[in-house]
Amino acid sequence: MNITLIRAAAFLLVTVLVSSLAMAQQPNQSTDDDRCAVQVFKGNEVDQKLKILAKPEPDYTKADRRKFSYGVVVLRAVFCGSGKVTDIKVKSGLSDDLNAKTIEAARRIQFVPAKKDGKEVSQVLIVEYHVNR
Repeated sequence: MNITLIRAAAFLLVTVLVSSLAMAQQPNQSTDDDRCAVQVFKGNEVDQKLKILAKPEPDYTKADRRKFSYGVVVLRAVFCGSGKVTDIKVKSGLSDDLNAKTIEAARRIQFVPAKKDGKEVSQVLIVEYHVNR
């Protein structure tokens, strides 16, 4: 009876370990705020392109600026018809820290969404942020 109990406990332990490893290897799931649910178009596919009202600067520190005397972070983002900047990907960047600060600034961009057939739609746009001393 003890052997059966030990085998059952070992089986349970292996099952839990395999399950936790499989869960740990799954890619991070995006939150609803990170994804746009409104149909996305390219600039040449919309009737009226989006209009940027305010483009906040990233909160780069003096140390960041000294480290990179000049550089550019290029982002690809969806300017969602809902009014949020989503689906942000770094096309070319600098350090992970600067890229993260740049993405945070891009999320705060204020804009008027693009329009197609009189409805607000989403538009893909490339956004550049320059790091200068």
